[in-house]
Amino acid sequence: MSITMTRSVVIVDYGVGNVFSIHNALERIGVSVKLASNQKEIESAEHLILPGVGSFPEAIKNLRHRGIYDSVQSFIASGRPLLGICLGMQLLMDRSNENGNHSGFGVFEGTVERIDSIIDGNKERIKIPHIGWNNILYNSASHDNILKDIGFDGHYYFVHSYACRPKNSSFILAHTNYQGIMMPAVIACKNILGLQFHPEKSGPDGLRLLKKYFCSHGALYN
Repeated sequence: MSITMTRSVVIVDYGVGNVFSIHNALERIGVSVKLASNQKEIESAEHLILPGVGSFPEAIKNLRHRGIYDSVQSFIASGRPLLGICLGMQLLMDRSNENGNHSGFGVFEGTVERIDSIIDGNKERIKIPHIGWNNILYNSASHDNILKDIGFDGHYYFVHSYACRPKNSSFILAHTNYQGIMMPAVIACKNILGLQFHPEKSGPDGLRLLKKYFCSHGALYN
């Protein structure tokens, strides 16, 4: 079963992370997608994917150096759907304290902080980064949640040392529990969805989530 997209789906290619794994995963579920690293292609997209692996300041630097930071910002303001994955989700916050103090796109009020700074007490017991498979805990209070119909017994692949801390908890659709620390795994606001894990590396559960997401944004099953 494949998906026929009625929207132009574009992955922002800005030199941070392996965009080809996302590209290949989407093609596996029948989503026609292309990579873009220039203003025109990003601004003309109907659906944008902001990926990322690595550090927050490096990502912001690359976006600005390639002249596409403002294009992504304009896309966010346009009301069209955007999916942020891993570091791409963190870039949607106000700011990050990773190696300094750095501004993000400001979709979600709040900060990005190192995982072991979230807790009080013995930080040495927390292994950084959070890497490997983990489940997500659905926030039943959230409305219009794409997670409702896909089940919550699946596992997803995480690789991160920093975590988002939105001030408005209603934006958090799901958490993950890492060594007793509850961290946002899925956040959403209007046209924006952020996933801290990598759906493209999460096997059948990740592909199932992507199918559900794209079907809710102008796609139909064949």
